Amino acid sequence: WLDAEQYARQPAMNYLSRRLMEIINTEPNKVYLYNTYQCYLKDSHDWISFDIEHAKQNGYICGIKLVRGAYMDYEAEEAKRENRPNPIHDDKTDSDKSYDGAVDYVMEQIVESYGNVGIAICTHNRESLKNATRQMERLGITRDDPNVVTAQLNGMVDNLTYALGYTGYNALKLIPYGDFEDVWPFLMRRFEENSQILNGSQQERALYGIEIKRRLKSFVGM
Repeated sequence: WLDAEQYARQPAMNYLSRRLMEIINTEPNKVYLYNTYQCYLKDSHDWISFDIEHAKQNGYICGIKLVRGAYMDYEAEEAKRENRPNPIHDDKTDSDKSYDGAVDYVMEQIVESYGNVGIAICTHNRESLKNATRQMERLGITRDDPNVVTAQLNGMVDNLTYALGYTGYNALKLIPYGDFEDVWPFLMRRFEENSQILNGSQQERALYGIEIKRRLKSFVGM
């Protein structure tokens, strides 16, 4: 997966990903390379639709990895310094709508041009994952379709990842590796990107507590 970068660098990353996908993503229903699109950016939908159309016209599979975005403060400061509009949506609600809208759009493209598009839904947001599974059902996309995967960081919202996997979806766990100086900033950006993740962890602990009580009651015959 090619990771997303700062707004000013992203057009170059998009170009590089298209060139690489033309070489790598040529086997039917096998997405070896994904480009990452940060849906908190106002330009994200235009970039996604352009890249999908390019793949259709040039006969390769466009791998779309969707995240919300991780450079909020940086982008706002850079936009102010350069006296240009902030490229990020005005609030979290708009970013959430952009993310879910992108998921809906890409899945529709998968159905419309099967074999030209693959999606990786990378989010720790419960509601966005619910939306994705609803869209798959609505569009008739099977749970184990090779063109649709979900992914979350290992140790974060594990209950959601495992629930998806146990029920037949292509659910992945991401494990960052490397030197501490490289991995730590990446993890901190993920926390910024997913402000609801701490609440998600609290919900996960609550679910564990309910399950432990259920098993204890079953064990003692209550």
